Amino acid sequence: MVESATRSCQPLIEVPPEPVNTTADSLAMLSTAFTFGSILLAILAIAVAVPWARSVASAARTEAETAAKKAATAAALEAVGEQQAEIQLALDSAKAAADAAKQYALEANTLVFEIKQDQKTIKGITDKLTAFQEPKDERMRKDIKDIAQSAEAKSKRDRSAAEYRALISSAIIDKDWSSLSDYAQAMEALFDAGDPEEDLAFALFGRAFAADELGLHEQAVPLYRQIADTFSDSEEEPLREYAAKALVNMATAQGMLGESDAELETYREVISKFSPYGSILLQRQVVMALGNKIGELALRREYDEARATYDKMIANFGKKTDSEIAIEVANGSFNFACALALQDDVKGAIEALKDWQARLGSLDCEMILGEHNFDKIRDHPDFVQFLEENGCDCGATAPDSDPEAPEPKDSDEAAGPDSE
Repeated sequence: MVESATRSCQPLIEVPPEPVNTTADSLAMLSTAFTFGSILLAILAIAVAVPWARSVASAARTEAETAAKKAATAAALEAVGEQQAEIQLALDSAKAAADAAKQYALEANTLVFEIKQDQKTIKGITDKLTAFQEPKDERMRKDIKDIAQSAEAKSKRDRSAAEYRALISSAIIDKDWSSLSDYAQAMEALFDAGDPEEDLAFALFGRAFAADELGLHEQAVPLYRQIADTFSDSEEEPLREYAAKALVNMATAQGMLGESDAELETYREVISKFSPYGSILLQRQVVMALGNKIGELALRREYDEARATYDKMIANFGKKTDSEIAIEVANGSFNFACALALQDDVKGAIEALKDWQARLGSLDCEMILGEHNFDKIRDHPDFVQFLEENGCDCGATAPDSDPEAPEPKDSDEAAGPDSE
């Protein structure tokens, strides 16, 4: 501790300053200034070079694009020039095709119009037909045959309902019952809910009638019943006519099957369901049912109801001037004459036959001579005299007859199509 205190009291030695070198300092400053100047020049060069470079690049790009466009245009023009003939030919072909397409479209429209007109004409003809009426007019029969022949060349699905009507009517004219059945089934299969109901009635009746004519009465009966159940209550009278005719034919088919009770009940259904009477066709079905009922009652020996039915027929239809109704009333009178003959009522039978004769305009001697129900009175002097006075040869051999067979009920109308 004493020594430290002693040393601190010794005097300090002063060091002399270094001499200043002014030349070196000047060079250093000059170097620094040069360095800063170079940096500034570099920055300035960069500032000027970037926009210039951009300008040069843009100009180059524009020039390149222009050159490319010119080259592409030149190439395209060269290609077009080389293919101009082919292109023109293609354009001409396209124009020709377009013109042809327009012509085809015009011809197609014309054809469609003609087809529609043909269908309209066909419909106008076939709308007059029913499945239970065979046209008698020769011109109409020819038109129907022509339409049917044209329709035959088409597929089932391509035929219209009007064409099927013609085919069915043509088959009835030709009595080609197998074809009638085929056409009617095809027409029924194509029927849609939106189609006129008369088309369905036409097809169903055609099927039933074909079955009847082919002797398939057991198949015909349910088809006739279907028609009656479907259309009896219709507000459209043509459909009610189908129902009435179906019931009359159904009764006849039941008789062919030996179902006498069912047959008689069906006649009663026609009479009750379709009275009071409407159209001539409906009236005709009712009077036909009345006449046939008289014949059936005669066979059953139910004479009182037969007489009551005859009186009703004469009261309601005896003064009708329609020729077809008059024929059915005449047939009823013939059946009533048979019923009276079975009761040995010679006078009554003769009077009924006179009514039959007056309504038809002549006496059918062959029909009377061939009717077994007159056997009981055939030799009675009054009956013989009546026949001879009307030109009948009572000594002629009568046509063979089955003693168990029922008498004719309504001529050709029992189950066949009516004639217009």
